[in-house]
Amino acid sequence: MHPLLSYTCSVLEREELKNEKVYEITLIICNKEGKTSMRTRVIILTCLVVGLSILGLIVSCNKTMPTETQDQLGDVSPYLGKAIPTPKDGDLTLGGRAGTTLLAEVTAECMRDYDWTIEKTMEPSVVTIAEGEFATVDVTVNVTRTLTESIDGIVCAENGGERATEGFHIEVTVLCRTVGVGGAYEPCFGPYVVDVSSNPILDPGESDCYAYSVPMAFDDGKTYKVNADVTILNHSGRLGEPFGPHPDSESFHACEITDLTATVTDECGGLEGFTCTVEPEFIIFDDEGTGTFSLKLFNESAECGLWLEYMNTAVLEEGDSYSSRIGRANLSTYTGDCTGGEGCTYTQGYWKTHPLDWPVTNLTLGTVYYDQAQLLDIFHRSVHGNGLVSLAHQLIAAKLNVANGADGSCVIDAIADADALIGELLIPPVGDGYLETWVTDPTANILDDYNNGIIGPGHCD
Repeated sequence: MHPLLSYTCSVLEREELKNEKVYEITLIICNKEGKTSMRTRVIILTCLVVGLSILGLIVSCNKTMPTETQDQLGDVSPYLGKAIPTPKDGDLTLGGRAGTTLLAEVTAECMRDYDWTIEKTMEPSVVTIAEGEFATVDVTVNVTRTLTESIDGIVCAENGGERATEGFHIEVTVLCRTVGVGGAYEPCFGPYVVDVSSNPILDPGESDCYAYSVPMAFDDGKTYKVNADVTILNHSGRLGEPFGPHPDSESFHACEITDLTATVTDECGGLEGFTCTVEPEFIIFDDEGTGTFSLKLFNESAECGLWLEYMNTAVLEEGDSYSSRIGRANLSTYTGDCTGGEGCTYTQGYWKTHPLDWPVTNLTLGTVYYDQAQLLDIFHRSVHGNGLVSLAHQLIAAKLNVANGADGSCVIDAIADADALIGELLIPPVGDGYLETWVTDPTANILDDYNNGIIGPGHCD
C-alpha cells in the first residue's frame, strides 16, 4: 500500500433519526498519485461526536485527484490546507460542550538540607539561692539532624481558549539518566499528583502556577529533569479524554547539601532579682551530639521565701538557612527562708481564711503566675475529683508557710514535683486544667503532712 498523505472528509448528508441529528462522513484516503486507496463511511451520532477536528486537516491529495473523487466530496476548497475550526456553540460537540486549549511550563530545583532539632535539660532542676548568694547549674543540650531531599518547583498553566477548563489535573514525574552516558531520560521517581485545589478551574485566558515538592534521594551520578503532565477533559480535538501539554524542566545535577552545621546559644537572664552568666558563649555542632553550658545565677535582690520558676531557653541556628529551633527547660528557684518568721506551719484552711496574714500576695504554681485574688479563688474551689485542685490547695499553703519563715527543706523536692505536675495547666476556676487524683495524691499528701506539722518544723499552735 502506498504511504498515506492525508485524510479528506466531507459531510455528505444529514437526516433526522429518532430526534437526533446524524452525520454521515466519508473518509477518503489518498496516495501519492492522488488516487483513492480506501474509502470509509462513518455514521456518528451527535452525542458521540467529538468534533470534526478529530479528523485532522482537510487537504487535497494533489491536483491530480480523480474527478469522481472530487464529485463525491463536493466543494472542499474553503478547507484546503486548513485545520477544521474548533467547534463553537451549536457546532458538532460532545454533549453540547465545546473545547479549549492549554499551555504549560514547569520549573524544578534540587533541595538537600539538614533539618536540626534540640532538646535540653538542667541539673540540678531545683536550687535554693538566698539574697547575696549564687548557684551553678549545668545546661545540657542534645541536638539531632535529619537529611531531607526533594525536588521543588512550580507548574504554570494557561487556558488559551474560549472555554473554562474541565477536569484540570497535573502530575509530575522525575526523569533521570547517568552522567556521561547520554541517551534518553527515564522515569526514576513518580508520578506525583500536584495540588491544584487553590484554583481548579482556569477561565478563558487565565493562567496560574501550582507548587509541588517531590521527596527523593539524589544520586550524585545522575542528571535530572521533571516532566509535567497537564491535562483537561475538554481540550479541543480530544473532548472527553485527559489531554494536554507535557513540558519538561531544564536538566540539573544533584545539588550541595546545606545546613551541615548548627550553632547553639543559651539565653541567660529573665529571672527578676537575679543576674546570670553562661559559659561558653556558644557551641558549634557539625554532627549530632550533646554539649553543656555552665549557668551561674546570682540572687541580687529577690526577697526571701519565694518560689520562682525560671524557664531557660537554648536557641539552635542552622548554618546556611539561619532557621532557628528552641529548646527549653524549667529551673525551680527558692530564695531561702525568711528570718524573723514564726518558723512553723499553717494548714490550707488557715491561709484560706486569713488573707491579711499572707507574707506574699502572689505565687507561681507550675509555670503560671497567680495573684492573691486568683489564689483565693482556687482555695475556695471544691475538689470534685480533680487532683489538680487538691494539689494546688496544698502547694499554695506550703509555699505560704515557707515564705512565712517555716523551714521547707523537707519538702523542697515535693514542691518541685508539684510544680512539674502542674506545668502550664491553668487551675480551676482560673482555667479548666485537670489531673487524675492518683497522679497527684502522693505529692499532695507529703505537702499536707508538712502543712499540718506532721513533718517539718511543726504546726503553729
